Amino acid sequence: MATLKYSRQRESIKNYLASTTEHPTADTVYMHVKEEFPNISLGTVYRNLNLLTDLGEAVKITTPDGGDRFDGDVRPHNHFFCTCCKRVLDINMDMQNVTELNEIAAKDFDGIIDFCTMTFYGKCGNCIKNLKFVHNMESFLIPYYNINQRPTHSGQIQLRKGDLNYEKILFVQYVVMFTRETLHRLNVQSVMHQLINSKSRQEKDLGLQSTL
Repeated sequence: MATLKYSRQRESIKNYLASTTEHPTADTVYMHVKEEFPNISLGTVYRNLNLLTDLGEAVKITTPDGGDRFDGDVRPHNHFFCTCCKRVLDINMDMQNVTELNEIAAKDFDGIIDFCTMTFYGKCGNCIKNLKFVHNMESFLIPYYNINQRPTHSGQIQLRKGDLNYEKILFVQYVVMFTRETLHRLNVQSVMHQLINSKSRQEKDLGLQSTL
């Protein structure tokens, strides 16, 4: 097998993966490495990430949102995917339990199981705190609405300057709105990453077809 030629760009990608626990997408890696190599292309980043994965120097994590994430920690470990903000986090657990799971699976399997990794799904701690905060703020508003109800013809409460607790209600409403928009923006950013990844894959496929 021919010796792999050293690449400064590939080494930069590898170093970035080793420096973060955020499990970035190829697009995130591209934006970071582009600061050091302005002329690097997204296709080059994809090829080097796949090469590092094949060499066992990086781990590719397939997620439900359609975008692959990459991990510079190649030691056996498991991951958690947040269905709210779409982050991928490491889960520290006793890998002996996974070894026992391998043995159980191997009993009814005629092949050889070398290892396995698991991805857990749910909501991360930050999203749970944000959702609880929104719920608590909305609950906090209820007694103030009951104090000074000024229903409009549509049945909605209309706030007026000078009303009791007007400033307090307005402030809490603003905080709730800001938190909701922040959570929504995180989900929108995740969707945008999906679209970018899809477009990048299409462009890469077209590029490969044009060279055939």
